[in-house]
Amino acid sequence: MRWDALAVGLRVGGHRGASAVAPENTMASFRLAAAAGADYIELDVQLSADGEPMVYHDETLERTSDGEGRLDRMGAAELERLDAGSWFGPRFQGERIPGVTEVLTWLEEQHAIGATFEAKGAGTGARLATMIAASPVAPRLSICSFDVLELRAAAAVGPGIARILIVDRDDRNADLVAAARDADASGVNVPWDWLDAGAVARLHAAGLLVAGGTIGLDALPRCLSLGIDLVDSNDPGPIATALRSLGDGA
Repeated sequence: MRWDALAVGLRVGGHRGASAVAPENTMASFRLAAAAGADYIELDVQLSADGEPMVYHDETLERTSDGEGRLDRMGAAELERLDAGSWFGPRFQGERIPGVTEVLTWLEEQHAIGATFEAKGAGTGARLATMIAASPVAPRLSICSFDVLELRAAAAVGPGIARILIVDRDDRNADLVAAARDADASGVNVPWDWLDAGAVARLHAAGLLVAGGTIGLDALPRCLSLGIDLVDSNDPGPIATALRSLGDGA
């Protein structure tokens, strides 16, 4: 997985891992995404009360763990003791909220799979850039965010790390090239159904990676025809299988 490669074919990521078949943002979900053939995983990062980057989507804990209250009011050790799997099903009882350090260690043990870390809270962009820059698998890793300030902070710390601006879902008419330049981003993530082939070509001509948001299998033909570089999926296995079949000439 390389984040500096444009127009080399569609690559599929596991959105919060394989979140359709496992509890999102857990190691079980990431392992299942890798086993299903995903090229990379997408995961969300927020800081604990003691400043540790933790892999979790929501600001509050109730939806996907047995914790209560705001994540940023608990220390990392407390967060890691919570059950983040039982809500999804008994098979996943005991899954924990991982820290970014644990995910990076796991990625270093993999042969090819990459990751994009979504900076979701203040201070996460710079902290992620510091950790990624120190990783031996840094070329397989990127940072994404809706937050322009977090991407700029990441660029200041690790200018060689790929940075993807997630375009505001309320601004369909945004100038994507200008928005990427303003955020000091090397790519944009925009809903695939907002794009046409001309827009993708303009973004590529500007040297920008193009991600098409989160898709199901039904959107795959359109994404391929547009020449999009990356898509996420809650269930990356069927899409990865379809792409392998196309590569085999099917």
